[in-house]
Amino acid sequence: MSRVTKNCRKPKGIFGNLMIRRMNKRHLELIQWGLSHYNFSQAASILDIGCGGGITIDLLLQKSCAKVIGMDYSPLCVKMATRKNFKNIRANRAKIDLGNVLNMKYLDNSFDIVTAVETIYFWNPINVALKEVYRVLADGGRFIIINELSKDHQTCDQCKKLEDKLNLKIYTEKELVKHLKDAGFTVANISYKDKWITLEALKK
Repeated sequence: MSRVTKNCRKPKGIFGNLMIRRMNKRHLELIQWGLSHYNFSQAASILDIGCGGGITIDLLLQKSCAKVIGMDYSPLCVKMATRKNFKNIRANRAKIDLGNVLNMKYLDNSFDIVTAVETIYFWNPINVALKEVYRVLADGGRFIIINELSKDHQTCDQCKKLEDKLNLKIYTEKELVKHLKDAGFTVANISYKDKWITLEALKK
């Protein structure tokens, strides 16, 4: 199991394949809960960063008429997300790209909404990543974060163990808000369910 778990950052190989399948199942309820807080009906273009196995893309397509682009820096994730969303890709409603949040290939002001589900833990440095998100969002666009873990709802010891084990960074609400404001965002909505958190930030 440890080999599977260690693949949560950038899945590859057999154990990465198992990790992606596990994430699609395990995170479904979290993603449905997070997305339920927002209206996607007016969006024409959505970018899902760190799309993993493509489950978020599938749900966004069900909630909107937008074209949804998924991006991940794991070639295996791109392959599996493409397989998951093949029909919508063929219908030109979806597209899956290989890319890195620190240096995205998209033009300025390209997307109405950007989503990040269970992925900002791995953005390093996070300030560079958030400035890139801000750049590709259209004026008035929304950035939606959905996380399973928040430092506000776990002990320091629990967080430290997870951070060391999985090579990630768990944030408090205050830390996230500061990083977002530093990147130019205005934080509009924050909701919790136990340890889960979803946060919406606006580009004005």
